[in-house]
Amino acid sequence: MEISTNKIKKILSETSSLGKEVLNFSDDLSLTKQGVDSLDSLDFFLKIEESYGISIPDNDIDKLSSVNQICKYLESKIK
Repeated sequence: MEISTNKIKKILSETSSLGKEVLNFSDDLSLTKQGVDSLDSLDFFLKIEESYGISIPDNDIDKLSSVNQICKYLESKIK
């Protein structure tokens, strides 16, 4: 499965109440600073886990605040 900022944003747009607006998000800025709330974040990470076939521990999720951080994390876990 592809790991890219565009793929991550696409998944976020499908699970977020913000919709396609997230496709224009900064890759480095925190998702919460860009308007993603905790419910959107929960749905998003569940979809990430499902899409990539991995489980992300809660303490790791707490550290993943930007699209770039999420991509780097996935790249380190999926080989």
